[in-house]
Amino acid sequence: MKRNFLHQPTRLRALAALVFLSAAQASLAQQPPATQASSPAVALTGAAAASAPAADLAAVLQTIAARSPDVLAAQSAKAQADAQVRLARAAWFGKVDAYATSQHYNDPRLTRAITLPPNVAAYPFSADQFGFGLNAQLPIDLSGQIAAEVDAARARAAGAQWSAADMRLRALLQGATLYRNLQALAGQRLALDRQLQSLKTSERVAEAGLKVGNIARVDLLRVQAAVAAVQAQIAGADGQERKVRAQLAALMGAPGFDAAVPAPDSGPTHFPANRNLLPPSIQTAQSALQASQDKVRAAQRAMLPQFAATGGWNRNAVHWDNRPVDTWQFNLGVTFNL
Repeated sequence: MKRNFLHQPTRLRALAALVFLSAAQASLAQQPPATQASSPAVALTGAAAASAPAADLAAVLQTIAARSPDVLAAQSAKAQADAQVRLARAAWFGKVDAYATSQHYNDPRLTRAITLPPNVAAYPFSADQFGFGLNAQLPIDLSGQIAAEVDAARARAAGAQWSAADMRLRALLQGATLYRNLQALAGQRLALDRQLQSLKTSERVAEAGLKVGNIARVDLLRVQAAVAAVQAQIAGADGQERKVRAQLAALMGAPGFDAAVPAPDSGPTHFPANRNLLPPSIQTAQSALQASQDKVRAAQRAMLPQFAATGGWNRNAVHWDNRPVDTWQFNLGVTFNL
């Protein structure tokens, strides 16, 4: 009886150690593994998190709106569409061409005369002649073709504007998603660290129990396997951190994003909505449809007679001669499509 009483505390300690290990394994089995989620995120850990300044969501979104390559490309496309509108409107004002010529003939010819002058002797003949002048053309848009082209350009410009707004919203949404994912995985990383600390404690208890012979080696191996599994999950979370931070840096147009991400205080209280305002993507499609209709209308009006007024002025002379000949002309024409 005396010997049994001496071994009874030892058996109780062994039973308590086994119960503790079973509880640790059960908690490990209940916690979901940290796999690569569709929205991965993680915050900086260790010394890097302590030294890196924190960046709130508003600052990140402002940087994306100002420096995102996709947003800047959409804004450049909008500026190009606006320039196309000015180019289409410039067709109403016609065009003026300036020119200069230097001509050599095999035989001496009359100096740039449109018709035979009354006194041929007053006009020199030369094989080498030079001249300069202006040609002007002013369209008379009675058919409305230019107006239809201007309407089509304006519709394309409106579509480019809505497309830029849609791209901006998409970039902001993607940036906010990546930022929130970093905050979400920051909590997951903290939970993994605490779980690793708990398993490390269980491992030390199991090693001590194995030395005194209170538990079997298989129990220690189970705890060590659980520790290795959590360490693997932490390594995967670190890899996801680098991936998400690289994606966010590319979206911000920055070489890198090393700022710490603070934990969110609370979610949004409401979502802004305007039922009377269509999304930019739908308005972009409507503007594209209107531009196509205006382009068809311009093609139809191009089949109508086109009117234009043309004119020109020319000064021609013999090389090294001070007696130039000035000629001018004015034409009013109409063009029919057969």
